[in-house]
Amino acid sequence: MGFSKFKNFLMGYVKMVETYAFIPGRKYVSISITGQHCELMCPHCQARYLRSMLQVRTSEEFENLLNHLYVKGVKGFLISGGFTRDGYLKISDEMLSVIKKFKGNHESVFSIHLGMVPDTLVEKVWNAGFDFIDFEVPPSDDYIKSYRNLRFKVDDYLRTLEKLLTLDKGFAVPHLILDSRTSTLEDELNVLGKIAMLKPRLFVALVEMKVPDLNDFSRVKEVLTTARRLFNEVALGCMRSPKFKVYDSFWVSNGLVDRIVMPQREVIDSFKLKVVNACCSIPKDKFHLFT
Repeated sequence: MGFSKFKNFLMGYVKMVETYAFIPGRKYVSISITGQHCELMCPHCQARYLRSMLQVRTSEEFENLLNHLYVKGVKGFLISGGFTRDGYLKISDEMLSVIKKFKGNHESVFSIHLGMVPDTLVEKVWNAGFDFIDFEVPPSDDYIKSYRNLRFKVDDYLRTLEKLLTLDKGFAVPHLILDSRTSTLEDELNVLGKIAMLKPRLFVALVEMKVPDLNDFSRVKEVLTTARRLFNEVALGCMRSPKFKVYDSFWVSNGLVDRIVMPQREVIDSFKLKVVNACCSIPKDKFHLFT
């Protein structure tokens, strides 16, 4: 095959990738079930991210908020909050009962940030009817120590991810942070390969927020190019700096991502991206609720 034919073949492959733009917030909201309280208090966050979420502390407040939001057109709910000192989100049986009851009466999507969830809680979350878990896999052991103040290793997170995926291949969606100060490109590619062996339905890439804002484009490109070969679906998630969004058109035009969160408006218009007003991790059979 000559070069020009090969180039046309690649262009044909790129066109086969249908990329969706995901815009959460209006129909898919984040709720902290711990208010602004967090026991873990990671150095890079210090519970600041909780302030931007809707906040509840009791199951009664939680149920009232869900009903209020649903009437306003919200169909998706990301349950999050501060983690315990053991690195996971503690959710009460009462709140799990609220979710199970709500899902039984309303067509909706529920996701959760659980962290290093204990086995005893996994079954409860599954039985409550959560659609999926957003599960962060750290890029290195140093990342866990420096950013999470935890004694776990990357392999501990991978074992937990594997357990979650044994329930259903769509139940956990792995997120990997790229271009971290605490990892190398080799670290990220190594973890990426191990995640791929577990065959999740979707892989989500995040890009570490840096100050000054100097992310390494070539490093992120290398990981996304590899991810394109390893996974059926690849998403570029909400964590990336505004300045790094100048590359959004590159990811889309080169077919490196199937899903991209909050891309630049001109990217949506130029590539005529279909917009889904939800978290990028939702399964395809739920898209109709958010378009």
